[in-house]
Amino acid sequence: MKPFFSIVVPALNEEQYIGVLFLALKRQTFTDFEVILVDAESKDKTVEVANNFSKDFPLTIVKTSQKNISGSRNVGAKSAQGSYIFFIDSDNSIAPDFLEEIKKSIDSKSYEMLIPAVIPDSKKFIYRSLYGSINGLVLIFKSLNVTFSTGGNLIIKKDTFNMLSGFDETIFVGEDHDIVRRARKKGVKIAFLPHTKIIFSIRRLEKEKFSLIVKYFVSTMYIAFFGKITRKIYNYPMGGDYFEKRKIQ
Repeated sequence: MKPFFSIVVPALNEEQYIGVLFLALKRQTFTDFEVILVDAESKDKTVEVANNFSKDFPLTIVKTSQKNISGSRNVGAKSAQGSYIFFIDSDNSIAPDFLEEIKKSIDSKSYEMLIPAVIPDSKKFIYRSLYGSINGLVLIFKSLNVTFSTGGNLIIKKDTFNMLSGFDETIFVGEDHDIVRRARKKGVKIAFLPHTKIIFSIRRLEKEKFSLIVKYFVSTMYIAFFGKITRKIYNYPMGGDYFEKRKIQ
């Protein structure tokens, strides 16, 4: 029997983070899902850590040579058996009732794409305020008939994803916004869920500080007014080895 959700997790050298996410998946109250780890030739123990959870839920490991987040997501989607695909970054996490709440939203409104809100994996006021602002901006843009994502973590009906031909692999940054905008133009039923949240890693923000905020602001404004960004306009590497290590708790 096919699962309801296929959870696609792109990863590159994420042994210090992947266990946090997989433990959160193990604790889900809604369990009709499979997990697809798309490993972009990690040199650390990412796959080994992931395999420790293979008895807790159906797990497929897919290898790819692409170091491109859109490419990794598309590779994972090809292996997905579920009715809906949940894309989540390997350094993020979710509450135990996350999938249960998503399923309720789908059952009640038949949404084809769902965009969760975000909260930081930190209790610092400055980070809480920043991510609250991100959620607020998504709502403001929605009122202006401009649909944005809160990041690469979103849920989409598999048939809809295929209709959209997946993520655009030519985009340097903002591929999440692009697929949401294309979906809106096609009349896809989209929901922003302010009370169903992704626990978002602040590791990049902690490393790059104010420069990252500037990058995101410039990118968002450019996408909003001019369209997709296909050339490398700043450094934005993929992979856990770019960040400082932390222990899995």
